[in-house]
Amino acid sequence: MSSGAPAIARDPLDPFPWYRQMRAHAPVFFDPESHLWHIFRFADVQRVLSDYADFSSRFGGPAGVDETALANSLIATDPPRHRQLRALVSQAFTPRAVDDLAPRIAAITNELLNHMQARGEMDLVRDLTYPLPVIVIAELLGVPSEERDQFKAWSDAVTNTTGEGPTAQRAMAMYFSRLIEERRRAPREDLISALIAAQIEGQHLSLPELLGFASCCWWLATRPRPT
Repeated sequence: MSSGAPAIARDPLDPFPWYRQMRAHAPVFFDPESHLWHIFRFADVQRVLSDYADFSSRFGGPAGVDETALANSLIATDPPRHRQLRALVSQAFTPRAVDDLAPRIAAITNELLNHMQARGEMDLVRDLTYPLPVIVIAELLGVPSEERDQFKAWSDAVTNTTGEGPTAQRAMAMYFSRLIEERRRAPREDLISALIAAQIEGQHLSLPELLGFASCCWWLATRPRPT
């Protein structure tokens, strides 16, 4: 176990020498800048991924301690509830549903590329890799196009260290709560409506779980990307 800086820096274009060094000399490494632990050996990774009693996916401790939206999402849930949530969510993400997205994703990509061509210049992150997933997720969830910028601001606040994260999470949760209630009354052809309808043996996703899934989808779509 090591918390010191590695002897050689990680080259983003060729990280493999750094991986070899870390496996040999710091297989369990704490990065003081990101405050994250890094695991480099297969056996250790396998244990962390499978031993949820010692390495829980929960945010903030046992279930119910942290009630923020992301803390109630699929990525922050341990078995056996994690398996149940995956089974419920898989009803909305059927192979046919995913295949049906392909033409729309291709159309959005072509629209973004056409805008770049018309300008005569492009920035890959700004003009394609950020807006493409944001537009796709927004359309999947049923978020109106004019409200995407507000969601981007909330997502940025959640991931920065200015102290605005909790306020942004509450605002996002309130918005999705209203959207979920609207879809309960009047379902549409969107992901939230499909998740509300999904059930196994009469069991549906709870409101915190619906909020967690919607917030997690949006956060993943709008999280910062490398330049």
